[in-house]
Amino acid sequence: MECSTGFLHLSDDLIVEILKYSSSRSTLLSTILVAKSIYYVFQMYPKSILRSLYYHVLGPTFPQALELYRYRTSLKNKDGTFTQALETDIPMTARERKSIKSIERRIVTRLENMFSFMHIDRPST
Repeated sequence: MECSTGFLHLSDDLIVEILKYSSSRSTLLSTILVAKSIYYVFQMYPKSILRSLYYHVLGPTFPQALELYRYRTSLKNKDGTFTQALETDIPMTARERKSIKSIERRIVTRLENMFSFMHIDRPST
């Protein structure tokens, strides 16, 4: 007499959703090893299941962590060192910062005026 699990009668989509909400990698691994049908479903969608698992474990910081990892691996040289992607900032004086802020303020004001003039409701005025 064979033991059957409740998972064998579920659709693949439902099994994928169950696997996506695993609480840890060990839980996911244990669930995958329960039955061959679950293992085959995992083999069809491994990236989406793992991405969802990591998102639930790490929270909303996962996309930024993944982006940082990809960025760092793209900068890594063959010898294991990293290239300098960003140049060091040039220190500015308080007067220079104030001047830049005033220029930015004027530009933003001009853009706001131009945008509001272009999208004015003329029939109602």
